[in-house]
Amino acid sequence: MSLHTTLLDQFLINTNKFNWIQRILNPKTYIKERNLDIDELARNLSSHVRFTLEQYDTIYIVAHSMGGLIAKQLIVNDLNERNYTKVKLFISLAVPHQGAELSIIGGLISSNLQIDNINPVKAFINKLNQNWINLDSKPTTKYFYGSYDQIVSKYSAVAMDKIGKDIVSVPHDHYSISKPENMESLVCKSVINFINNQYKEEILNKDCGGISK
Repeated sequence: MSLHTTLLDQFLINTNKFNWIQRILNPKTYIKERNLDIDELARNLSSHVRFTLEQYDTIYIVAHSMGGLIAKQLIVNDLNERNYTKVKLFISLAVPHQGAELSIIGGLISSNLQIDNINPVKAFINKLNQNWINLDSKPTTKYFYGSYDQIVSKYSAVAMDKIGKDIVSVPHDHYSISKPENMESLVCKSVINFINNQYKEEILNKDCGGISK
């Protein structure tokens, strides 16, 4: 029984890892976007923010997995190129900030640029991390990692920062962390709490003429 359980668990882990690579190689998106690198995807997102969300001065991003790297690159580009970003809150759900070892395997079977970008030994992910560290005025950032995540490790789910980080552990794997069962789940309650607190702080700062307490 123990051997059966061990083999079954290993099969499920390997299946989840394979599915993760497959989702990058064959995303449910436009074909033309499938092999764009993360910086180009971030610039596409920037155009979306600029033209379809222009009526909003404040944006909160809740991002999962590689989507968090796209959001992170967007923030870096905003602050480095315009010294300003509309993104005031960035909630990172199991994002591979330090890369993902599986991308090394994926790189052996594909020339997909996104897989190459999250290779922990390649230039892109290390440059993004260094740029993130060097930012002086990042948005409020919260890092979530799943205790059962076999895709993105706890170490990788937390970005490098110059200041203390707010890190939240939740009992999820790489996929369930972004698909909580209901509003009572720890992920939902935590995210809602962070959003409410951020909004209250911004209102307070606005009422105080932009002076934080």
